[in-house]
Amino acid sequence: MIEALRTTIALLTTGAADGLWYRIVGGVGVDGHVGHLTRNHADIDGIVLEEDLPSLLEALDRVGYELYPWKIKFSVNDVKVELGRLGCDEEAFWSKTMPEFQWPRQLLEGQEVALEGIRFWVPSKEFLLSTKLEDARPEGEHDRNILLNLGANLEVAREFQFPWHKHKRNFR
Repeated sequence: MIEALRTTIALLTTGAADGLWYRIVGGVGVDGHVGHLTRNHADIDGIVLEEDLPSLLEALDRVGYELYPWKIKFSVNDVKVELGRLGCDEEAFWSKTMPEFQWPRQLLEGQEVALEGIRFWVPSKEFLLSTKLEDARPEGEHDRNILLNLGANLEVAREFQFPWHKHKRNFR
């Protein structure tokens, strides 16, 4: 898992002289805020900007990838990596599946963190919590508890809770 994360970050930053924007989300993003692994992860989730797609796909050519209207999928050392595709403007970000649903820019600006010696960018704890509120899996409960213990603002997360049920329905 750690080597897959190292390779993924290298792919996201290779040839990105103009500053490819990405954030690692999901459980690995939560653990980035903690600074160490808190559970096993089956995958690595991230988000990238649509405008960075040409240079990113060039880097991903080396490992092969599948491009969908809403995400990019590839595998590193048998670890599945999924990158959601976002649009943005000066005020907000939105998923390609639901441009009408927008997160304020400050929720995704995030910070650089280190996990097992690997430095990468994560969004705010509130953004991560907003995506975990509907997650009924044990991993979702685990991540929610960690984010709340780290001081994530539950009111903000609820205000911008991503409607996963609508998002998934848009691309079935």
